[in-house]
Amino acid sequence: MEMLAYITVWLFVRWVSGREDGIWPSSIITKEFGHFPYIRCQITNVMLVPEQERGVFYTKNRIELNMCQVTENIWHFGTNSNINASQCTDKFDVGHVILLFYIYGASNYFHLHWDTAIPLFKSLYYTSENHLNRKTAVLPSVESSRLQKINWQTDAFSEENRHKYWNEIIKSVTANNTYIPLDDNLLRSGRRICFSQLYFGAMRWEKSEKKIIQNFVKHVKNELGIHTNPLIVDRIGIISRKNRRRILNEKELVTAAKNLAATDLIHFEKLTYKQQIELMQNYTVVVGMNGAGLMNCVYLPPTSTCIQLVPYNAQGSLNFEEYGKFLQARGPYVEWHNTHVNMHVPNSSPHAADTTVHIAEFVEKVKEALSLARDARQQTGQIKADEFQKSLHDDL
Repeated sequence: MEMLAYITVWLFVRWVSGREDGIWPSSIITKEFGHFPYIRCQITNVMLVPEQERGVFYTKNRIELNMCQVTENIWHFGTNSNINASQCTDKFDVGHVILLFYIYGASNYFHLHWDTAIPLFKSLYYTSENHLNRKTAVLPSVESSRLQKINWQTDAFSEENRHKYWNEIIKSVTANNTYIPLDDNLLRSGRRICFSQLYFGAMRWEKSEKKIIQNFVKHVKNELGIHTNPLIVDRIGIISRKNRRRILNEKELVTAAKNLAATDLIHFEKLTYKQQIELMQNYTVVVGMNGAGLMNCVYLPPTSTCIQLVPYNAQGSLNFEEYGKFLQARGPYVEWHNTHVNMHVPNSSPHAADTTVHIAEFVEKVKEALSLARDARQQTGQIKADEFQKSLHDDL
């Protein structure tokens, strides 16, 4: 019978290391709307105690977990009135327990950004708690199935996978904070990790929050040492897809786009997370079919344009509207919809159809995208010129 592994956590209201008896008082639980899960809970003063066979979030007193039912479904909780504060081996002011999308040995680039990385960024750097001055830990975990108990035997954080994109993305957001994956290695470590505050789930955010998205990109580039240089000559990139939602005439699109500017066919498959972001810095316009690879558009230079290609009759089956609003918040954006039923190749899945892109319509969209990028560059240049003139005036 497979061993059930989970984690023991003891919860308290405040740090009581100064008390002679070492006993911590009762716990407090609060909730708010979250991003994923849809309820985000905070429980104060937590001791995380890994054990070999199981793990439970213990509270000194019984707390109202029914107010955070989705949290209770994912992590184990219990009560224990005999708590000793001296058991802490590590102490943090704040902890963020988050869910990382991981299935069949891989993650999903879209959901990783949408459901985990950006909400985590907001939690760490856009709250009144000022995490920059507090000792903080990020604790990623993987569900056994959707919104069910986490899988402590996951290999998502193994030595073999520690440089894979899902870890690199979350680590880049975590930055100088401590990264503690919830897996079997932690169960075996024997560490008892204590938190003044522990949050379960991702902070709610809106896809129209421009400052959050733009500063997320700046933060990641800074952490990875990636610089964006001014684009002197226009260049177009077309993202190639291999499995589903393919562009069947991608080579023809490259040929057509070359009449407007130098053009590359982009393959992300063998590139690291950092290499993908570095590649994006070369393009004035990037074109891609709705899908995970298009998420790299968020890392384009601020004045560059992203074009989303949307398959025929995509309403209700694809998240193209979410993509669109998200990418519009980043910068210049153009959208093309396939309205030609004869240029649509159905698949067994309603959202996996391949597309032959209409060449003439494609060319017009690329022209529009180039124009938007040039306008954005001019506007940015004018803003810088205005700032320069103002600085001269101030000096005088």
